[in-house]
Order: sequence, then C-alpha cells, then structure tokens
Amino acid sequence: MIRILVVVPYEELYDQVRSFVSTIDPHGLSFQLEHLVGTSARVVKLTDVDIVVVRGITGRAIARENPSIHIVEISISSSDLLTALWKCRTCDTTDGVGVIVPDTSICEPVQLQDLTGIPIHVRKAEREEEVYAAIDELHALGVNTMVGGLTLCRRCEALGIAHVHIKTGDEAMRRAINEAVSAARSLNRERTRTNLITTVLNSSEDAVFAVNRLGQVIAANSQASQLFLHDWQE
Repeated sequence: MIRILVVVPYEELYDQVRSFVSTIDPHGLSFQLEHLVGTSARVVKLTDVDIVVVRGITGRAIARENPSIHIVEISISSSDLLTALWKCRTCDTTDGVGVIVPDTSICEPVQLQDLTGIPIHVRKAEREEEVYAAIDELHALGVNTMVGGLTLCRRCEALGIAHVHIKTGDEAMRRAINEAVSAARSLNRERTRTNLITTVLNSSEDAVFAVNRLGQVIAANSQASQLFLHDWQE
C-alpha cells in the first residue's frame, strides 16, 4: 500500500480535491487529505507517508526534513500570480506590491508591471522566517500590499497589512495528484518486484545473489548474508 498525503493549499479546495480523489482507482493506494501551514517541526516532520503533494514553503520544508519521501509540487503559474495581482487594484499600491514566493521564476517584475501598471517588488522566501523578514523589509520601504501564500497572508493579517492570497487553480491540483498516482504505481511495482526477488532467493537453501545487467549485486538471500557476516567476523 502506497500512502499519499495531499496537502490542500487552502480549505476552499477540500471538496474539489476530495471529489477528484474519489474518481481514482484506489487499488494499492491510500489517500490522506490535510491542510498544513508553515514550516515548524510539528508541521513538516512526517511519518507513515510515501508521497506528498504540496506547494510553497511548506513543501520545501517537508522535502528538507523528509529526504526519503517523494515530493510532488503543486505548481503556481504566472496566471495564478496575475489573478492575485489583479485583485490588488482595490488595495493601496502607491508604492507597489510585494510578491513573496519560494520560486521567483514565475515572476518577471518588469513584465508584470507593464501588464498591471503596478510597481512589483519580488522577494524569494523558502522558510517561514524568510517570509516574515521579507514582509518587514518591504513594509519598511513603504510597500503596503503583499502577495503570496497562506503563511504570508496570516502574518500580514496579524500585522494589519493588506494582502492577497495566490490561489492554486483546479487544473494544477489535478495535474499534481495524477503525477503522484503515477509515481505511486511505479513505487508499488518496484516494491512488488523487490518482494518477489526476496521470496525467490530465500526459497533456496544455498547462498544466492541477484545481479543486474551491470553485474552489480542488488539482493541476497539470508544464507548469503549469514555467510558474509560470518567471514567478516572471522
């Protein structure tokens, strides 16, 4: 059973994600939907999970803390950012808008300014404290409106700073979940293959090794392990 954790970016997406997951063949898969925010140890240290579908700084933190877990990132597109910037029209944009994201490749300040008519100040932040520092820096420069993820929004809410949440589109969620399912199927096949090899090897009373095309040993049965352990101890 491959366990997939889907970190839903914001609560309004729950029903849509749950509905989409219900259409997937569940054979060999176990889905868990959660809403996690931030990069604290309590949030990002995971157990009993094989694959995580996640976005933003929470995704980066989970990847750092759980190197053995396969991460599928929910992409934030330029259109998602433009939609958020469009909503800034009702905010104070006299000194521009601060865009704080973990991946600045979706942000081209000059082009965004040409499209929106608003000065854009882009900052990269991959950790919670970096988001806070970027907000403080930009606000000190006179920027009164921030755009970013949920961590940014909650911080700005606490500080009384205007903010707009970059929301993920339905298609990006479906694409990420489908990618996770494909990875899970591959992982399941690999585990089945490994279990089969182990069963075949251990059915022999002799010391037996499994070797790949390159002549590298990829598995050994219990007798072989005991033989080499005995020789090493001597």
